[in-house]
Amino acid sequence: MNGRLILILGLLAQPVLGDWVPPEKPLAMLILVEANADLRSGKYTNAAARYEWFHVHALEFSPHLQTIRRTTALTNWHALAMKHPPAMASLRRGQTVAREQVRAGENTVESFLDFEAFNRLLNEPDATLEMFAWLVTEHPESVERVIASVLPTLLKLKAHKMVAQFIRHPENIIREARVKWRLSENMSRAVGRHDSKYEETYANRAATIIALLVHGNRRHEAEKIAADLTRELRSAEFIRRVKIALDGTVPDFPLLNFPKSPPVNSPR
Repeated sequence: MNGRLILILGLLAQPVLGDWVPPEKPLAMLILVEANADLRSGKYTNAAARYEWFHVHALEFSPHLQTIRRTTALTNWHALAMKHPPAMASLRRGQTVAREQVRAGENTVESFLDFEAFNRLLNEPDATLEMFAWLVTEHPESVERVIASVLPTLLKLKAHKMVAQFIRHPENIIREARVKWRLSENMSRAVGRHDSKYEETYANRAATIIALLVHGNRRHEAEKIAADLTRELRSAEFIRRVKIALDGTVPDFPLLNFPKSPPVNSPR
């Protein structure tokens, strides 16, 4: 048994907090409801115990609760941790377990998504970036399944060159954005309105792609997309944004719907 697995088992074996003991036949969703009630009523110790149990064990009984486990439940657990230091210790324990499970190759994708969710709440984006870079090298087959989740963090940290290597078919992203723009405009006009926000959203998405391609040393593709856009956009301001994207300037609020495809030149 390797050292990382021993660490994981040791962390999971630590007793949860408080006097609460899970029932013999637990109902995972009921335990979460009770944890939320404990949080509201100030029973912080029992709330921490229930939240930690839910995070560790809920999927054993109710696999369909994954989304709730990683969003609502984790958010409430973090809210408790901000008020109750022992709950912060248990939250940190969950973060450590997720990190070590990724490193150990144990359910790599789901463990990484757990780790990213902890880091987002704890405002530790650098930890996500570091782990993602490791994943790209050590488990490239997993990257395709986590890139959409980690993308906001990568853009926030301006890891533009890293993002660029995963844009395999930029023309398809632009085409999809164009269809959405035209459809939204047509629907708006059908009810007698004209709103430039749809064109602005399209220009923003396109400028994001163009700038990222420049950062990824794919200027030829960027220039072709920019040339097409300057012919179809109507607003001079939006055309200006597209042109400055050719200097590698990513919009302040980048928009990117990431395609589910492997990275360019990724190892197989």
